[in-house]
Amino acid sequence: MDTDILKDNTNKKDKKSKKRIIILSSIITIIVIAVIYLSVSVYFQYFFLKGTTINGIDCSFKSAEAVKEILEDNIRTYYLQIVERNNTIEHVTAEDIKLQMTIDGDIEKLLKEQNSYGWLFSKGGSHTVETTVTYDESALNSRFNTLACLDEEKMTDASPPEITYSDGTYTVGTLNPGTRVDTQKLKAVITEAVSNMESEVNIEKEGLYLVNSNDSDEKYTMLVNTLNKYVGVTITLTFNGELDPVVIDESIISGWLSVDSDCNIVFDTEAIEAFVGNISKDIETMGQSRVFTNSYGNEINISGGDYGWWISEGTEAEAIINDIKGGTDVERELNYLQTAASHGDNDLGDTYIEINLMTQHLFCYKEGSLITECDIISGSNSNPTPTGIYRMRFMFTNYTFNRAYFNRTVPYWMVFYGNDADTNIGIVGCDWRNDFGGTTYLYNGSYGSIYIPNENAAVIYREIPNDIPVIIYKGY
Repeated sequence: MDTDILKDNTNKKDKKSKKRIIILSSIITIIVIAVIYLSVSVYFQYFFLKGTTINGIDCSFKSAEAVKEILEDNIRTYYLQIVERNNTIEHVTAEDIKLQMTIDGDIEKLLKEQNSYGWLFSKGGSHTVETTVTYDESALNSRFNTLACLDEEKMTDASPPEITYSDGTYTVGTLNPGTRVDTQKLKAVITEAVSNMESEVNIEKEGLYLVNSNDSDEKYTMLVNTLNKYVGVTITLTFNGELDPVVIDESIISGWLSVDSDCNIVFDTEAIEAFVGNISKDIETMGQSRVFTNSYGNEINISGGDYGWWISEGTEAEAIINDIKGGTDVERELNYLQTAASHGDNDLGDTYIEINLMTQHLFCYKEGSLITECDIISGSNSNPTPTGIYRMRFMFTNYTFNRAYFNRTVPYWMVFYGNDADTNIGIVGCDWRNDFGGTTYLYNGSYGSIYIPNENAAVIYREIPNDIPVIIYKGY
């Protein structure tokens, strides 16, 4: 019994002792933690909290003096990187421009204002301290003037890509933007970058290269597409099936196209006009000598006159350019100033008036059939009728002449020669004379026109259209 009581007392004493130890240990731990916390808090009265940045610099666990040294060291080691084309980089260093900095802000005040006792529960913030950055302007100018990107001998102008033609297709090379810099703008950008302590200036991104604002890959793609559209055109010039057509395709068109410095497509108008001129040599017959089989069955050579094919070369050249620009195939006739009855060796056709001055006789054919013939009175020796092949220009009835040597109203006046009303020569329906044929013209001829009986003139006026050939010659 006594033994049990003794044991029970001993156990109670052990429990009390353990409790005192636990309490004492806890107190000691709390004191230690408090001492440590307070010690750290005291530490952060002299050093910046974790996560503190000043002017973008991590100042965690740094003293105010250390922060000053870091800021000043950044000035000493500062450099501006200038990124250029062709993977080239240049630098402007603090030493180059004698860069200096004065700290205007109070770093110690920032340190005092931070909550050092809340270090466990908060992080330092981001702060900006006012500083004054100065540099030697003359030194900056000297360094600026030595930049390789501003060396006139090294700078290259922007140039368009090469456009080539091969196998019926135009292709465009790579655009060469050049390396010429806008000097004044670059200087302003560098000056501002240095003042703000920026680390990089990218000339390309700043848009400081002198390039044509219109230069772009898309622009040249459109240009090449247009060129390919142009050379894809085929122009077929036809001649009523009487001659082989002239075909203008890419092999010819490509030789007429070029691109100027402003990337405009240029047509070689001289070459196009020369091309039309070569066609004209084979097509034009106006004024040329011809072999004509007359009504007497004889072949005679006749030259002169204004009848025949005559191409409007300027209009045709312009039409070819417009056809090319149209971008679609074209089949058409040429542009003529004057046409004839047909192409080939005989362009006279089978409707014409034939006048033989030697026999003083006129024949008129319509579609190969003789519809009228008669004797005539032609011009006298002093006012001869011109020979050649002419085009019937105008036809009048009851026409009044008001010439000094001839004042009369005639029933028919059909003009084939001359430039004005006073000098025109033509066929006159003559109702006041009846001495046609023979040698009358030698002593009582006209002033160059052809007098014929009125009834024959009426047939010609009624049956024959303008533009038919009037063939005048001497011979059998």
